[in-house]
Amino acid sequence: MPGQDNIDTLTALNNYLQWGGMPFRFLLDEEAQQAYLRDAFNSVVLRDVVQRSGVRDVAGLEMIIDFSIENLGRVMSPSSLSSYLKSVGKTLSTDAIYTYLRALDGSMLLNRVRRFDLRGKKVMSTLDKYYATDIGLLNSKKPGAGPGQGDLVDNCVFVELARRGFDVFTGTAPGFEIDFVATRNGKPRYVQVAYLIGSSEVAEREFGALTKVNDNYPRFVISMDPLPMERDGIEHLSLQQFLLDPPEALRG
Repeated sequence: MPGQDNIDTLTALNNYLQWGGMPFRFLLDEEAQQAYLRDAFNSVVLRDVVQRSGVRDVAGLEMIIDFSIENLGRVMSPSSLSSYLKSVGKTLSTDAIYTYLRALDGSMLLNRVRRFDLRGKKVMSTLDKYYATDIGLLNSKKPGAGPGQGDLVDNCVFVELARRGFDVFTGTAPGFEIDFVATRNGKPRYVQVAYLIGSSEVAEREFGALTKVNDNYPRFVISMDPLPMERDGIEHLSLQQFLLDPPEALRG
């Protein structure tokens, strides 16, 4: 059937975005996959986070994980976490929240991504974002709707940039942000990520932010759109191309 390969590739991509890349899961049917991912999640939490890091309040830790799933790729701070915990009847000290976030980052269940000041060219120490190493582990026990499709694409791009050996930050400057600043040997690549560029407003937001970066390093927009939309010297990549056939500047 014409186009069947493209349909199969898109189906596989959407499955990966939702359920991650743990190798053994691909040998299982859908129901067994989710049971396997839940078991793997519990193993990471109980062994690597609770036992190795000395976490005492497992319920509090799981609430922080629940919040992280719902806010994947968004700024998370002890104050925002504290407010959420209070709203569900739980109190944890700021020190405990920091400890639990460090434990989750150390276990690689979550990855702390720090902000990079695009004007001052320095790494900042506050208002970090967190991304999942394998989204399937978190989605196997999501308490609510979980991440949106755009968040899943965002997480996928982060994971692949990190896998290719880049040091990954989020970029910030007065009036605009860049989703990812991927650096190697001190040289950045700037990456904006969108689910779909379905309007001129979205195009202006994604491409426009990159036009404000005041240097000549490579700049890219990545989305699920299949057709290229190069603008102002900024290259557009479909997510499939980024994963399977990236330009030299984004290769591992």
